[in-house]
Amino acid sequence: MGKRTLGEKAGSVLIIGNPKLLESEQPVRVCEGVADALALASRFSGTVIATMGDAGMKSQGLATWLSQAEVEIVIHADNDQPGQDAANRLRLAVMALGGRARAVLPARDKDAADTAAALCPFQNTKEVWPWFAESLQARHSWPYWEAQRQAAILMDETEGV
Repeated sequence: MGKRTLGEKAGSVLIIGNPKLLESEQPVRVCEGVADALALASRFSGTVIATMGDAGMKSQGLATWLSQAEVEIVIHADNDQPGQDAANRLRLAVMALGGRARAVLPARDKDAADTAAALCPFQNTKEVWPWFAESLQARHSWPYWEAQRQAAILMDETEGV
């Protein structure tokens, strides 16, 4: 079963995190889809933007908005030709407007969501991972999802791109 579509979404973006890019302290991550955005947001701090497909990366308005960030824009390309072309086009557009941007490929599979699934810590550390996440949750009074995210970072999960 493939990823589900959200229907007509041309020209739309999904923002996870602070939409005020001038206030960003962490790199802003851009990707094609919602599943990729959720996967990136679970692994990295900072704002994540889903462009709703490779066509969404063609928007001059998006490039202009991203170029205003004082931090680097990291564009997570899908590992196919249209995805790579779209990411590179957006990277060049942001840079032409004075912004800092780079495009990266997933370490494996097609996109950030596939990479996140392949790197799932539950696959290799079924006993250590839940205990560590639960201990972080108890110690810091974090919601469980945040404790899991911090456990992934502290257990030295690689960036994957």
